[in-house]
Amino acid sequence: MVGNLSKLSSDFVLRSSVARILEEVRRRGDSAVSFFTKKYDGVSIAPEDFRVKKQAIASSEKRLAPDVKKAVKLAASRIRFFARNEMRNEKAGNFWRVKNPDGVVVGQKTSPVGCAAIYVPGGRYPYPSTVLMAAIPAVVAGVKRVYILTPPSGICDEVLYAAAVSGIDEIYRVGGVQGIAAAAYGTRTIPRADIIAGPGNKYVAEAKRQVFGVVGIDMIAGPSEVAVIADDKAPVEWVAADIASQAEHDPDAVCWLLSDSQRIIREVLRLIPDGYRPQLRVKKFSSVSEACDIINDEISPEHLELMVSDETGYIKKIRNAGAIFAGYRTPTALGDYCAGPSHVLPTSGAARFSGGLSVKTFLKKTSLVMSGNKTSRRAYLAASTLAGCEGLRWHGLSAGLRLKKEGKKL
Repeated sequence: MVGNLSKLSSDFVLRSSVARILEEVRRRGDSAVSFFTKKYDGVSIAPEDFRVKKQAIASSEKRLAPDVKKAVKLAASRIRFFARNEMRNEKAGNFWRVKNPDGVVVGQKTSPVGCAAIYVPGGRYPYPSTVLMAAIPAVVAGVKRVYILTPPSGICDEVLYAAAVSGIDEIYRVGGVQGIAAAAYGTRTIPRADIIAGPGNKYVAEAKRQVFGVVGIDMIAGPSEVAVIADDKAPVEWVAADIASQAEHDPDAVCWLLSDSQRIIREVLRLIPDGYRPQLRVKKFSSVSEACDIINDEISPEHLELMVSDETGYIKKIRNAGAIFAGYRTPTALGDYCAGPSHVLPTSGAARFSGGLSVKTFLKKTSLVMSGNKTSRRAYLAASTLAGCEGLRWHGLSAGLRLKKEGKKL
C-alpha cells in the first residue's frame, strides 16, 4: 500500500509540475522558456538565440566522419523511400467523391497539417535517428513548415546533419515541458504548431498529454519495449543481443522473451548483462500460435520479433504490435535506424488501438457534402424528422426549408 501511495504522490507531482510550466509558458511566452531552460537544462539562452543558425546546420557535414555521413544518408534514403511509397498510396485517394442514393454528393479530401514540431530528445546520447524517423514523413506528407525542438544538450553535428539531410533548417535548442508548451501555444520566437511529434522523457510525454486538444500529437510514448518469440532454432546470441539492445534504451524499458525451449531461456539469461535482467520477462509457450495469442491479448508490444521458422506464416496472426520484425535475421535495431518505417511507435499496450508515426500522422481528412437540385426529398425529410426527435428546432427548420422550396409541406 505504501508503494501505491508513493506512486500516486509522484504522479501528482509530475502532473502539477508539468501543468505549472505549461501555464507559465502560455502566459509569459519566451521569457518563461528562457527561465525553465536555465532551470532544467542549466543553459542560459536569450529568445533571439533559441533558433540554431542555418550556417551551423550547413557546416555540420564538414565536422562529421565519412562513415557517419554515409550512414545518415543511407538511413534517410530508406526512410524517404518508405514514406514516399506510403504517400503514393495515400494520394490515390487524395480526393474522392460519389453521389449517394439520395443524390447528395459525399466525399473526402486529404491534406497535410500546416505546421509540425518534431521533438528530438537530448540526454546521454545524440539522436539523429529520431530526426530522420519523425521529420522525413512530415516533409514527404507535404507539411509546409516543419521545425525541430531539442534541448541544448541535443544540439550536435549528428543531429544538425540529419536535419539538413531531412530538409529541415529550422531548429530550436529548447526542449522539455517548456518546448512542448512553446509549440502548443506559440511564443514570439517559436511558432505555434498544428501537431507535435516525437518521443521524450516522462515530463515531455505528460506535457503532450496535457496540451492535446490545443494541438495535435502523434502519441504518448513511454519507455521502449520488445517481445521476442524464439523457437528452438533461434540463434541464442542473436536473441540475447536483441533483448539487450532495447534494454539499454532506458532502465524502465521492458523486454519479453517467449520461447518453447528451456535451453533458449537458460542461455539468454546467462548471456544478457546482469544489469538488464530485472527488465526481462520470460514466458514459456507450447506453440507459436499460443505465443501469438499472448502477444495479442496480454502484451501488445512496441516491437515484436518473430524469431521462428516459417515466420511469414505467423505475421497475419499478429494484431497488436507497433512493428513486426520477421525472421532470425531481422533485429529490432534495423528498424531503429534504417529499414524505412518510423521507429516512433506505440508503447504500454497502445498498439491495441494505434499505430506508429507515419505520413498519415501529418495528414487530415476533410469530409465533403454537396447537395443539389436533384437531391432526394427524403434526405431533407429524414434530417428534419431526426432533428425533431432530438428537440433541435432550428436544425429541423434548416433542412425543412429546402423541402418548402420544392413545394413540399412540412
